Amino acid sequence: MEKFYTRYSLSDDDKERLHNWGSKAPNIDTYQPQRYKEINDSTRDLAKMLILYCPKGRQLSLSLTKLEEVRMWANNAISNEG
Repeated sequence: MEKFYTRYSLSDDDKERLHNWGSKAPNIDTYQPQRYKEINDSTRDLAKMLILYCPKGRQLSLSLTKLEEVRMWANNAISNEG
């Protein structure tokens, strides 16, 4: 039985996106662990400041969620460089 998606073709952008979907070996340089640590420490410090300075509520919760996204995407960028 043919899979339904075999009838469609991928654009070059889609092919590039799929190629980068975890298929690359991590490019570990000497400073990569330190950069992860600095990003994680900095976002943790900012999260602590937000928790201390902002009233509890939806806005604080959203701010912390977005900060987690920042950390995730920044670390992802480091792991996929090269």
